[in-house]
Amino acid sequence: MIPETVDVYYTETTAAYTHLIEVIAKYRSNTTTVLALATGAAAFFGFADTDKQLMYYLALTAYGLAAISAMVIFTPRGLRTNMAGNFAQDLAITPPLSSTEAKLLILKDRQAAMADAESAIRTSSIFFRVLIVLTACTVVFAGVNVALDRPDPTQPTHIVIDQP
Repeated sequence: MIPETVDVYYTETTAAYTHLIEVIAKYRSNTTTVLALATGAAAFFGFADTDKQLMYYLALTAYGLAAISAMVIFTPRGLRTNMAGNFAQDLAITPPLSSTEAKLLILKDRQAAMADAESAIRTSSIFFRVLIVLTACTVVFAGVNVALDRPDPTQPTHIVIDQP
């Protein structure tokens, strides 16, 4: 065990773990943006003065499923490894360690934490794709509902004027 090699491994693993955590944060940030788009579309078309037809209810269903997909992305799971707690337990049962040996113990837990983070990223990736599709469905279905509810231009408009 060469201490310099352990130092390089420790530094690279720390950088990789930090990057994985940033990816999860970016998915959550982008989820907020996409869900805001779906909310805007649902609100805009929902307040339209139209008959609420099948497409409108499909749009609302797609929006509800998009919100559920966003909740799954924001669920704090996948980062279950308690690196500090595990390290403290390891220190309690091992003899005094050099800094190199301590880094190796930390790296063991960090590898498990990285596997958890990768799992969380895979889950977020799947549900983010679902969110995008459902947001598109919300916009399309609501827009089609408004388009289908256009008044017939061949029908004359009747105006009734009351005289006082």
